[in-house]
Amino acid sequence: MEHSSDTDNDEDWSAPFSCSAAKMETDADGDHCNQVQIRARNSAAPNSGLSSKYKSCSVCKKRFGTKQILQRHIRVHTGERPFSCLICTKTFTEKSHLDRHIKIHTGERPYSCLTCKKTFTQKASLDYHVMIHTGNKPFSCSTCEKTFSQKSNRDAHLRIHTGERPYSCSICNKGFAQSSNLKTHMRTHRTETD
Repeated sequence: MEHSSDTDNDEDWSAPFSCSAAKMETDADGDHCNQVQIRARNSAAPNSGLSSKYKSCSVCKKRFGTKQILQRHIRVHTGERPFSCLICTKTFTEKSHLDRHIKIHTGERPYSCLTCKKTFTQKASLDYHVMIHTGNKPFSCSTCEKTFSQKSNRDAHLRIHTGERPYSCSICNKGFAQSSNLKTHMRTHRTETD
């Protein structure tokens, strides 16, 4: 379980154990098993724009505004995934990721497009989808200036110019610029074998 308290004060916080960039040492301490010490660096250079309140990862030296964000980051180094789905046992580094995942099992899709009624598990996915209807096309081709509402569509279009064909048939090795074209092609092999 992640440690967090509304009464914690970042200035007088200290981690329960130590860690060096070369060798991370972990220790079991009740609910804090296998967590790594996070040292606050109070040595921000003058005029650097960085507050001395920033916390630095003792492994990679990245800086974070709060100890909670730093503690979450440390899981990149430790591999800790403390949040587990009770249905399929998949594990996550953050509770919010687990909460999002659980919607797969419940079928909950609380965000709905007002235009076409398509539903989504996340608001960000709905916001991305709505661009299809609004005409907002923020992604443009650097070669021909054609614009797209979704980055994935622009990226697929770019392959027209580059000639890249990353999707290849496992039977005849023919290459395709889009996965949908490969799927259509695969049907030709099914009719040959039937």
